[in-house]
Amino acid sequence: MAFAKGNTFAFKKGRSGNPGGRPSLPVDLRELVKVKTASAVAVLVDVMESKKSPPSARVAAATALLDRGWGRPTQSVEADVKGELSPQFLELFGGWNVNAKPGANAPAVPIPGSE
Repeated sequence: MAFAKGNTFAFKKGRSGNPGGRPSLPVDLRELVKVKTASAVAVLVDVMESKKSPPSARVAAATALLDRGWGRPTQSVEADVKGELSPQFLELFGGWNVNAKPGANAPAVPIPGSE
């Protein structure tokens, strides 16, 4: 029984409600979808350009087209890191020159305090 006693909507701790995971698409279905790509794009363009389409549908169609044509915009992450480097980090990267420019063959410079 997957449910906890007395609660018919919760799973027991450590149990998944979907132990097999999401099933993958059969290869023939993927091929069918690929064949329909041009008509799917045409539908998106029609929805986007139709004055009868609700604004939300037009925006969704435009977004879908832009995301597929140009890729989704990259998201930047800003971090303000304070404190000391962990012993695990220093063990892994302590001998590396962390200030070297990418592609430069700079010699490894130990980080102070990592000895």
